[in-house]
Amino acid sequence: MRDGLYKACFETPLGSDFGVVHAVGGKIWGGDSSMFYVGSYVTSGSEVTAHVSTKRHSLGHLSVFWSDSNEVDLKGITQGDTVQFTGRAPRLLNNTFQIILTRIAD
Repeated sequence: MRDGLYKACFETPLGSDFGVVHAVGGKIWGGDSSMFYVGSYVTSGSEVTAHVSTKRHSLGHLSVFWSDSNEVDLKGITQGDTVQFTGRAPRLLNNTFQIILTRIAD
């Protein structure tokens, strides 16, 4: 996973949403219109694992994670400038979801 700014597409059992993620040196920061995300990641070849906390920063639409705060664990594979993650969030109904990150800038 290269350092940079990524667009994020979230798909959970509760719906889909979009945001941005900045990933640099093992740290992740990002957000969307009502939530922000902070965490860390480790790469090993084309595999990426991450732990991310999500929290509400303002009122808006319902989170696709159904909660105002979550702890999520991600496992993913990089292909070029795209990372496809499968995640787990204990508070999420059905517990699993998908995130696709696509690098859009340095």
